[in-house]
Amino acid sequence: MKPVARLPPIDRRPPERCQLCGAASPSLLGEKDFSHTANDRFAGVRQFEDSGVAIPYHHCRGCGLVFTTALDSWSAEDFKRHIYNDDYALCDPPFAEERPCRNAAIIAGIWHYEAATCRILDFGGGSGRLAAELCARGFAAESYDVFYSSSPLPTARFPLVCSFEVIEHVPHRDQASWIAAFVGLIEDRGVGLLGTRLLEEPVELAHFYLSPRNGHVTVHSSQSLARLLAPHGLIATSLSRDLHVITPRRHSA
Repeated sequence: MKPVARLPPIDRRPPERCQLCGAASPSLLGEKDFSHTANDRFAGVRQFEDSGVAIPYHHCRGCGLVFTTALDSWSAEDFKRHIYNDDYALCDPPFAEERPCRNAAIIAGIWHYEAATCRILDFGGGSGRLAAELCARGFAAESYDVFYSSSPLPTARFPLVCSFEVIEHVPHRDQASWIAAFVGLIEDRGVGLLGTRLLEEPVELAHFYLSPRNGHVTVHSSQSLARLLAPHGLIATSLSRDLHVITPRRHSA
């Protein structure tokens, strides 16, 4: 197991309310050592030594959101140094190659006949591997990631905007602004594609997605995701536990 470097200060104050639904005093679900990764489950062994730093996760009984505010005081450099560093592959081995190629195959399979006309943005696309794979398949695809991209956020809107395994990395206080940026990039008749694991009741602290070392600070339920999308007139249709199509809500005549 790899050792864990000394961490920046952790904010242990309990949140006063859920920023999504406004419910007061979310309950403490429990605490996990910072070094827990999602890959611990799949590898069958812990990837890092215990850090000795407990990260509290809170559960909103109003909308089902599970989140931690423990890293709210961290800077972008803190996240780069202690989470999104060279050891991140131990937390999420499919991140660099397997998942982008798999997701590109899904997109290409669904939008195959629109390849010549469907412009795609991968929002939070890491190093751009998914976009590169789509371009190789004949699509016009771009990638943007606050930690990887040197170029600014695109000003154009796209028929398809996807975001795989990103929303769970966004602090719960920033969820509203993040989703506004995401949906603001989708054309009026466009589609969003969101990849994230939704939690189902009863929520257990042992769930692999509640992994501090992965940077998973906000994990949604179907109810909390619906609340996040509602102000934009959008709904999520789940194709699986991990893949959700974002479209406008249809109003009856």
